[in-house]
Amino acid sequence: MPLNLALGAEECMNKQMQNAIANLGVKRKYVHEGVTYTVAILVREEDQRPISAPWWRGKQASIVGVDIEGNFFIHHCSGKVSLRINATQEEIELSNSLGEFLNALQFDESVTP
Repeated sequence: MPLNLALGAEECMNKQMQNAIANLGVKRKYVHEGVTYTVAILVREEDQRPISAPWWRGKQASIVGVDIEGNFFIHHCSGKVSLRINATQEEIELSNSLGEFLNALQFDESVTP
């Protein structure tokens, strides 16, 4: 039974990512500690790959998105999501899970339908 529950959770997360991608045109703001990051790209689960770059020194993780400044949203094997600020090489922890990160995406008032 736990295997079925795990598969259900994985399918749910994939659906959640698909919905976030579908709504990215208007629901693309992520606010963390008063700073707003605008998501430009989200990566479908089937297209995510482990990071293999000279700057990456952590455990296995994959890039799940990019903001309009070119910074990477990183999903860690622990489940947490962080943002790597490329200019400063700083990493900011944003959420405890990918689902929590996707649920926190907010409507961008600057986008007019």
